[in-house]
Amino acid sequence: MMIKCPYCHKDLTNDSMYCTYCGKSIKKISEKTISDKVYKENPRKNHFASIGLILFFFALIVLDFILASIVASSGNNAVFVFQISLVFYLLSMFCGLLSIIIDYKDKKKGYRQTGSYGIAIVCILLPFYISLLNLTKVILK
Repeated sequence: MMIKCPYCHKDLTNDSMYCTYCGKSIKKISEKTISDKVYKENPRKNHFASIGLILFFFALIVLDFILASIVASSGNNAVFVFQISLVFYLLSMFCGLLSIIIDYKDKKKGYRQTGSYGIAIVCILLPFYISLLNLTKVILK
């Protein structure tokens, strides 16, 4: 098995202490150089990302699809329904942001993160996109 010199990038034997080409010392890098910090069990749970996802799907399915279709088919203007859903989208984005902030503060204190970073990002980006669509296509029309 061969290793590469980190300075001149030449191939060396696995047991080399010094590079035969450039003469620099080859430090053996263990497989686990990054120490995994052991985090304490977090006493509080972070459910804001899940709440944000529920708010997003409620606004998208119930308000935007179902209620707006019913209001529009009855001949009324559905802009008010989209304005209400915009409030739910803003709440969803706030919950996602709050989840990220709480996890960041918990990690700084040495606690294990209990929120889901991926769901929190989804709770920020998807409502942002849908609310922009609602603003440009329906509310500001």
